[in-house]
Amino acid sequence: MGSTSFPTFEDAIEHVLKVDADPEARLRLLSTPPFRGNQPPECLSDDYLLGPLLRWLDSSPQPGARRYRHRRLREHVYGSAWRQTRISLACRLDGWLWRMGLGR
Repeated sequence: MGSTSFPTFEDAIEHVLKVDADPEARLRLLSTPPFRGNQPPECLSDDYLLGPLLRWLDSSPQPGARRYRHRRLREHVYGSAWRQTRISLACRLDGWLWRMGLGR
């Protein structure tokens, strides 16, 4: 039952107030099926809702081997090739100093 079942909006409001005041009418209204013929529409079926999602998941490409453009694993961390070279040399120098016993 919708608001179009009543001639005016005030009549719909009066009906709602009557149903609210009468517990039996409220139970009758709650016990009626929500869909016509007690059959949900096709757009609420599992095939309609889950079908496209399951097809998309099944059609996803299989992961392949990783390919690094320049064979540098962390090139995204460094701002430039010069910064990467400087950090690499600093790490090597620090390692040599530790081996010599001159590290911090």
